[in-house]
Amino acid sequence: MTTAEQPLDNQEQQAQPDEQELTAQLAAAQAEIEQLKDKYLRSVAEFANYRKRQERDVQQTALRLKAAAFRSVLPVLDDLQLAVRHAPEDAKEFNWVEGVLLIERKFIKVLEAANIKPIEAVGQPFDPNLHAAVLQVPSNEQPAGYVVQEIKTGFVLEDEVLRPTEVIVSQGAPAEPAGNDEQASE
Repeated sequence: MTTAEQPLDNQEQQAQPDEQELTAQLAAAQAEIEQLKDKYLRSVAEFANYRKRQERDVQQTALRLKAAAFRSVLPVLDDLQLAVRHAPEDAKEFNWVEGVLLIERKFIKVLEAANIKPIEAVGQPFDPNLHAAVLQVPSNEQPAGYVVQEIKTGFVLEDEVLRPTEVIVSQGAPAEPAGNDEQASE
């Protein structure tokens, strides 16, 4: 071997470790890129989830405030409806009675515009989530456990009950007195 060939072999040997070192550095850099990419994607997803939670919280807070505001004015509607119900027939021709009826209709339109709906009660099965039983009475018209009469209208806002409907619930048909059965059999 000549001396000229020896330095070439050394250069090749030195080049190989450099190439291996560069390959290792490249693999490490690619792994770091993947880690950073993963962290970035997680951060983006966490921020999107945070934003959705914040939007949902804002909507729920607005709904709670709206419900509280309308809950506080529902007694005014009750008073209007009570005034209309108890107005004497001969007084209905007076302007003030017409004015009260107009105010009641406007009030109901405002509730409808706010997506507040009355709870249907009469003829429906008693539901403790929607109704508040004030009294139970025997009834030939309604089976036991059904609403016979509405005392105070209840309202819902979306899925939330603003106020349950106060109702009278049927106990079913009145029971026959025990003495009548004995007389009928004699």
